[in-house]
Amino acid sequence: MTTPYSEGSPSAKICFIGEAPANYEMLHQKPLVGPTGKIFDELLHQADIYRATSSIQNVCRRPISKKHGLTDSKNRLTEKGLAVQRDLFTRMENHSANVYVPMGNLALAMLSDYSGITKYRGSAYIGHEGRKLLPTIHPAATIHGKYIDKYTIASDLKTAKAESSHSDLTLMPRTMEINPSFPTVVKYLTALNEEDATFACDIECLWHQVSCLSFSRSPEHALCIPFFGTPHPWSESEEAEIWRLIARIFDNPACTAVFHNAMFDVSFLYLQNMMRFNCTVHCTLIMHRILYPDFPASLQFVTSVYTDMQYYKDERKIWSKPWVDPDTFYRYNCKDSLATITAFPQLHAEIQKSPGMRWTYNETMSNFWPCLYMMAHGIQLDLDNLGRMKVKIDAELKAKTEELNRASDNGHEFLYTSPKQVMEYFYGHKGCHPYVNRKTGQPTSDDEAMARIHRKYNLPEARLVQECRALRKLFGTYLDITFDQDRRLRCFYDPRGTSTGRLSSSKTIFETGLNFQNIDPRFKEFIVCDNIQGA
Repeated sequence: MTTPYSEGSPSAKICFIGEAPANYEMLHQKPLVGPTGKIFDELLHQADIYRATSSIQNVCRRPISKKHGLTDSKNRLTEKGLAVQRDLFTRMENHSANVYVPMGNLALAMLSDYSGITKYRGSAYIGHEGRKLLPTIHPAATIHGKYIDKYTIASDLKTAKAESSHSDLTLMPRTMEINPSFPTVVKYLTALNEEDATFACDIECLWHQVSCLSFSRSPEHALCIPFFGTPHPWSESEEAEIWRLIARIFDNPACTAVFHNAMFDVSFLYLQNMMRFNCTVHCTLIMHRILYPDFPASLQFVTSVYTDMQYYKDERKIWSKPWVDPDTFYRYNCKDSLATITAFPQLHAEIQKSPGMRWTYNETMSNFWPCLYMMAHGIQLDLDNLGRMKVKIDAELKAKTEELNRASDNGHEFLYTSPKQVMEYFYGHKGCHPYVNRKTGQPTSDDEAMARIHRKYNLPEARLVQECRALRKLFGTYLDITFDQDRRLRCFYDPRGTSTGRLSSSKTIFETGLNFQNIDPRFKEFIVCDNIQGA
């Protein structure tokens, strides 16, 4: 029997779990019809899934509002939610699907203890009552400002189609070798160097040092080498030998090293551990950004699309205190390498299919080493002149702040750094017409709004707010900066750091320096050319 919350046979191999029927579904007495249903049917077609041979269940029998009270702020079921869950499970008692597809956070919360559909989508799990789940985003999201999710859902449904052929949770067996003995590490690293291997590598860092490093040559096995602990895992001579072996691998032109976010790992090993990289270096993050610039390029997203590995990124929460649970920390390090080596052949094959993509990737990677050199070398500054400028700008900022306070009504103490208080002053106290941000649709007190208020109402406070903000940015961003120990200024370059594909820069991985690509013109007078002999 078809209802607004139920459709299909209990014996269907795939059962989709939605949230609740909308008014259109209530009118037509059928789930997932109307605008959302049209997208859902299109996605089913792309995944080669037949709606007629599938089952659909909505969590709720009737339309609900966004503030439905079924879950709390942490997406845990409330008493009302538990009652709805019992009703859902009663309706599903006779269902024998091989895979259940919860669509959205509410459906995921009903069928499991997991929270966060964007985290858990795309991978198979065992949920409540032993049901195999393949979570995905609800199709309705694609008509509420997230059209790009349509392609992510299509990918997930193809995985669900494959999972519907069997009821068991069959994941690729993976061995993660943690806390290996010294002979095991030596044998493994020696083999990597002698066999001219292609391998994935990932580092975890603590206190500006490598805390552990993992290698993976295949999707089935990874080895983690720890470098911290009480007692320390290696003697001084053993650790020195391990680093020498690692250095030989990276210095071997016949080896191929694959990283996700290679610029971080390579620059860290180069700057902190004096590693030379003569091996071929590939970066799955750059590959994915070139192939799919509109999608997230995080390893979490890449893992969900190119592997059957379950979500594990929350395990990284212990990275700042790995000694609390070192084994979990080491396994996390191994999983990063396993995910990278699994995704690499697929991404590389996609890159090679298109001459344009191949050229773009090769050109991007050709900029990798010049960027690394610039990051390592940095620039020299006239620190004496910079110090004098800091004192001058600081005095100007204090003077402008006092002028702003005097210009405001009754000596109003004007906190120009608080957008809320700025809006209260101009839109409330002064009665100015609120200016709205075009992207958010909400009132704003940004610089454009201040410029308009100054032009329209001739309020000196608006101009002074702009001037104070500009001076504060100049001081905080360009003058009050942290230098490296050699008193040079550096940045971190990302060879493909934007959706448009251009180079981007930011503070270094050690939180020093600044963005070199957006420097205030007044700052450039402090830059000093190096005196290079013979130049």
